[in-house]
Amino acid sequence: MNRTKFSFNAFILIVILVAAVLFFVTITLTGFSDRSAVNQYFPIEGSGLGVRYSDKKANGIYIGEEDYSNALALEGDFGHDWGACAIGSSLYINEYRTSDLNLFFCDLDLVDTGSFSKQTLFKNTILRGQCASGELVCVKDYIPTASSPETNPLCGLYRFSSQALSDGPEIIFIDPENAEVVGSMPFDGSEDGFEEKYLNRTMEEILK
Repeated sequence: MNRTKFSFNAFILIVILVAAVLFFVTITLTGFSDRSAVNQYFPIEGSGLGVRYSDKKANGIYIGEEDYSNALALEGDFGHDWGACAIGSSLYINEYRTSDLNLFFCDLDLVDTGSFSKQTLFKNTILRGQCASGELVCVKDYIPTASSPETNPLCGLYRFSSQALSDGPEIIFIDPENAEVVGSMPFDGSEDGFEEKYLNRTMEEILK
């Protein structure tokens, strides 16, 4: 009887140990997967630069278009797809920031690719691309969806307390040659057909 009880207890112990080992292996592999997911490099078309997101090196703009052998030029959390546009020695790029209340924001920066000095052109503004006539299309007075602006009461408080956001978002058009605003219009906040409305037409057609 005692031998049977001992064998059963030993079996339970073995099952527990195997489960613990499997759990440890699963967590470890998941951790490796998570780490590889944030080691990403995205070239910026026509610039010889790229944006890196990584937990092994600093996030930012890097010189070079391939793999991870390039050098950091400007540290920060920048956009890479619709959020970057290289014009000559000027790079217009979205930069993301988080507030003390964990709200997520986006500013439009102008980077000199010679000196890599950075100037914030507009706070709470996101670059969405270029329209057919070449002007940059941006949404000004914008709170990214990552902050859940429609349901997060902190976003409502921020919008209420910020004079710049009090009138709601608008589309602004920027001349990439001199960084000047050359047109604007109210934005209803709808993402449906954004490309067809604002990117596939000229500024003159949009503003009619």
